[in-house]
Amino acid sequence: MKDNLVKILATLGLIVAIALILKGVFGVGKVGFDKIKTKVSKSSLPTLECTFKDDVANSNYVDIFDLAKLDDTSDFKSFPSNASEQDKKSIRDYNKNIEVREGSAWRITVLDDSYRIRYYNNNDRVAKGYYVDIKRKTGKAEMVFPVEHVADGTFQSHMDAVLDPLTKTFYGICSKIENKKL
Repeated sequence: MKDNLVKILATLGLIVAIALILKGVFGVGKVGFDKIKTKVSKSSLPTLECTFKDDVANSNYVDIFDLAKLDDTSDFKSFPSNASEQDKKSIRDYNKNIEVREGSAWRITVLDDSYRIRYYNNNDRVAKGYYVDIKRKTGKAEMVFPVEHVADGTFQSHMDAVLDPLTKTFYGICSKIENKKL
């Protein structure tokens, strides 16, 4: 009986040692955990109903943002928590190409204090997108439609468009809505 217990404990110890070696040397187990962790956090993103005030037309505009769906269908890539500098550069270059390519794309960024939605719509190297910033604590939202500008992916051309007097900015409030499952 005592010999069997020693054999069982030795086998368990060997299995744990092999697992630790595989994880340390080859990173086995890390990828699966990150994928599960990412999947859980993505699925917990809310659906928001946002009402924006249009002072010029004296009316309200309502839009619904399903953040989980936007995140799941985005072409943009995020940095894994363990990304090397080379991986980060590669992802930045990939995302920059999406920002300037023809057609449309969107990205959602989840920060501690806000959600940021960016919609890119490029046609003949002209950018016509918009962005929405939503404060997570209060639900206050800002939707900005920059003037059309060259879709070159530079910070300068984007900021020139945002600061242009013809850029339209709308303010509103967002609240979580539940899936009605209609």
